[in-house]
Amino acid sequence: MSFPFTKARVNDLKRYALHRYNENSTFLPDLFTRLKDNKGLIVVYTHLITESGDSQNLSRERFNQLLSLIDQAKSEGWLECVTYETLLDRFNVSSKGGQSDWIENMYENYGQYCKAKTL
Repeated sequence: MSFPFTKARVNDLKRYALHRYNENSTFLPDLFTRLKDNKGLIVVYTHLITESGDSQNLSRERFNQLLSLIDQAKSEGWLECVTYETLLDRFNVSSKGGQSDWIENMYENYGQYCKAKTL
């Protein structure tokens, strides 16, 4: 598995190119609602942050919206922000294996982690 991710979807884990949603002010709030309701795992990325954004760069407005949603979710206690490397380490998953190897292990270990956190 390469990082940053080179495919839009690796097995069932979709990555979101945030710059594709510069003009859609409801995308991020809807995404955060789905994450909260489903105890989801998400991988997001962009290239640069520019004032107006474009097809490859996130707009300042959308970036500020993302930061506000992150702050709100963290204050509500349901969002944990981690790096890709930290996530792999937490679940004892090697990024050196094949794409399906790490994602299978991630889902298996993430499911166990969610169960433990809700007990």
